[in-house]
Amino acid sequence: MRNAEIFKIITNKHVARICVMIASIMCFHQSFMDDTRAGIWFADKLGVLRFPITIIPFLLCCYAYCKELGITFPKKRVRTSGFNILIGYDENKKPYHYDIRKTPHVLIGGMSNFGKSVLLDSIIVQLVKIHPSWCQLILCDFKKVEFHKYREVPHLLTDIIADKDTIYNVLLDLIDEVEFRTNILLKHDCVNVKDYNKLDGIKRLPYTFLIVDELGELMESFDTAAEKRNVNNLLIRLAQRARSVGIHLILCTQRPSKEVVHPNLKANMSGIALKAASEANSKIIIDMKGAELLRNPGEMICKFGEPIYLRSNHVQHSTIREIIEQAKAKFKPISRKYYAQEIPSFDESQVVQEVPYTDNSDNVVSLEKETFTRYKHKETEEAIKLCVKNQKASVKFIREIFSIGSSRATAILQELEELEIIKRDGNKREVLIKNLDELKAS
Repeated sequence: MRNAEIFKIITNKHVARICVMIASIMCFHQSFMDDTRAGIWFADKLGVLRFPITIIPFLLCCYAYCKELGITFPKKRVRTSGFNILIGYDENKKPYHYDIRKTPHVLIGGMSNFGKSVLLDSIIVQLVKIHPSWCQLILCDFKKVEFHKYREVPHLLTDIIADKDTIYNVLLDLIDEVEFRTNILLKHDCVNVKDYNKLDGIKRLPYTFLIVDELGELMESFDTAAEKRNVNNLLIRLAQRARSVGIHLILCTQRPSKEVVHPNLKANMSGIALKAASEANSKIIIDMKGAELLRNPGEMICKFGEPIYLRSNHVQHSTIREIIEQAKAKFKPISRKYYAQEIPSFDESQVVQEVPYTDNSDNVVSLEKETFTRYKHKETEEAIKLCVKNQKASVKFIREIFSIGSSRATAILQELEELEIIKRDGNKREVLIKNLDELKAS
């Protein structure tokens, strides 16, 4: 049948309606309309149009005719979330996606060489595709080799973390950020970050992901039981409160014992278990046995509610490098925060209004007005007394005493150096005044 005869047939209004309907379906797949084989492929995939091969040219002419008449159809838009992460594939090779914003915090556990780092790479690469104004990353790698390839990713809030002092300061900052975001949500009467970001005329809050490659190494890096207990308490506080304000934890370990994963921490996390060394380890990760029976690398039991068996998504190293380069070219890097190793630039917004010194008879130490008449920070006077009394001066010490951020604590220590109370030697600080009596005499 020639095209002219086909055009003559579809001028009938009843037939034209059918043509418009068919054309509206086919216009979403214009790239498959080049030849007859493509039309057959389209008909087979669609499933509802199992028509004979001879009618395919007729359908193509229907689309062409509607286009000549000026009939346009809106392009099909598939609404997808960038946070809808591909976790793996089920037994039927069907992809399993999950919105990582809706999950509790994630604990990934399993033996070495069974795919934990591969799974983390798959998750990070998918997060890197999201704009940094929506997604920000904090990567902690105590192995110092796994996350090195992500050091130039524009989504990073800090450099790759590989020491205990930095991760401790980061955890304290995240606690401060949770309090800050909670107050914002309360002010705007919002339950979570998703509802808040829908409001008009506000500065949206990005989702922040703290990804730790080896939780066991993190805990072992702290020497005393008190330090380990403090870190556990910080992680538990984040796990309990951070998810509603858009801060998520993804923790990975090959030693899922009670010493590494505190029960209160696990209670607020969902689990992904790869090959486990024992039934006890499997129960710690996913609250059930079964992970010890897995055999091959990449096999896992994912429990975001009901447990499901999956094979993890493997991303080639060349693909990772390509995606990182695309992200570097496409996105502008966010400003990074620096902890412990480097002194941050002085922030004028944190300076308290200077006030004249007033003597307080209740103070243990009475400082001479000629020496200290004004302070840049309201905590400085108390910091001087505590540093001299304890013969200790560090960012961590000041932060714990006053419950402030690392930037402010560093600025206070800088002021103490200017006042010659302490002296900095590399990464260590020495208190020059040995006792309170010497401080009074000075």
